[in-house]
Amino acid sequence: MSSGPAFWRCSKCGTPNPSASYMTQCVSCGERRRAAGVVVEPKPTSAPKPKTPLRKHLWLTVLGVVSLAFVVLMLIIIRGASGPPWLIAPLLLGPRWPWLAPSAAVGLLALIFRRWKVLGLSLLGLAIVAGPIMDFHIPWYRYLQPKPQGQVVRIMTFNGVKYNAEVLRKVVTQERIDVLCFQELAMDDKLDEFLRGGWHISRSGKVASRFPILEEYPGMVQQSLDAGRYVGEFTRVRVKLPSGREVLLASVHLPTVRPGLERMLEKKVDGIEMIWPWWDRQMGRVIDDLTQQRNLPFLAGGDWNMPREHPKFRSYGNLFSIAFEEAGFGYGYTRPARRSWVKIDHVLGSSHWVFNRCWVGPDMGSDHLPVIAEAVLLNGSEKAQ
Repeated sequence: MSSGPAFWRCSKCGTPNPSASYMTQCVSCGERRRAAGVVVEPKPTSAPKPKTPLRKHLWLTVLGVVSLAFVVLMLIIIRGASGPPWLIAPLLLGPRWPWLAPSAAVGLLALIFRRWKVLGLSLLGLAIVAGPIMDFHIPWYRYLQPKPQGQVVRIMTFNGVKYNAEVLRKVVTQERIDVLCFQELAMDDKLDEFLRGGWHISRSGKVASRFPILEEYPGMVQQSLDAGRYVGEFTRVRVKLPSGREVLLASVHLPTVRPGLERMLEKKVDGIEMIWPWWDRQMGRVIDDLTQQRNLPFLAGGDWNMPREHPKFRSYGNLFSIAFEEAGFGYGYTRPARRSWVKIDHVLGSSHWVFNRCWVGPDMGSDHLPVIAEAVLLNGSEKAQ
């Protein structure tokens, strides 16, 4: 006969359970059996393997890195502007806001899958596109420097194939413009009547100045009869400011590379390969003429048909400054007039000038917007380079 009880009683619910060795838990409530003060532990179970964060949505991380690398590559190409014309021309002259799309798409996916590091990569890509690639400018230099002292001249450049003369007159009056540089603009009766009231006009009609014109120089000689490689239009006049100093004023209209871009749409790159170096040549001729008389300060406004990132602009950086780059705020796009995406109209000044302000004017009926700059002719010396 057995000396021990045939059952053990659960300490929790009081249920009697068989005393067999395999009965380690109460059949009623599952409480573990206690025998001689020893708790019978349940059989250990294997712990689940932790998920590796790097492997979860790895494809999204790869997309984030690739989209950021693409944006950085575009920035390097645009700022370097080095490469064949068929690659550089569309990047410089085409709209740049569509490049926001890859980073924006990756950012949306990162929000959906809650991948915050990938979201950070997409936000960095968006900032690079919206900032340096789209050429958003903040004139920190102007904010940090004292206001320069000297003769103030307000200059406006405007390509007006079509224009509203009444709006043009209103803008010139409200902005207190001193110098007008016109491209492709035909005088009408209203504008002619307005300019007869105290303005001095060049023979070509491309420069109008409130300061007396002392001399008008010859334009550039035609070098090509090719329809796609017309010579740039260039009007230079010498004027006398109220201070007695003489300066050069110029209106510039360089050739467009649009015919070459149109041929690229037809999968033909010969057009852009021909026109691109032609534009370089015409730009060089303009700068050479402007700097022939180094003692005379110059202001040149015009439709240059090229953004400032073009290598030719940068190569002449020691001879002039670009007004919007020095004193403009924002994007400064000038064409097309509605939903603009490219900055091809500029005001340039020699090292004798400092630009206080530069801004884009309102729509006056043309496919270009005007650019207005406030320039200060420094007293006695050139500004530091």
